Amino acid sequence: GIEGGFHIVVFPFPRYSLSRAPNPCNSRLLREFFVSAMNGVVLEGGLIQLVMLSSQYEDWDVNGMANDVGMKLTSRVQLPPNFYQPREMSGKPWAPSGAELLTFEAG
Repeated sequence: GIEGGFHIVVFPFPRYSLSRAPNPCNSRLLREFFVSAMNGVVLEGGLIQLVMLSSQYEDWDVNGMANDVGMKLTSRVQLPPNFYQPREMSGKPWAPSGAELLTFEAG
């Protein structure tokens, strides 16, 4: 295993499955990610950064899940459209609109 923890952990575009339909397992995946991160993966005062669509922030109750494990949202910024080059699993370009970088601090 990995010894010690990290100052910053990044999780870009979290998804439980390849399906684009609403799925409550997406929220469960993110909740378990936060719980695992706070159990020694992220150091005290460290950061978790998520890249996700702005609509998912509310739909998945991301802030509520972060607060439940003692993390606080410190930054929420929209990413410029040409900042990244996301691809689908097939390798085809994917052009999501409204992607954001969310930064949470471990308290």
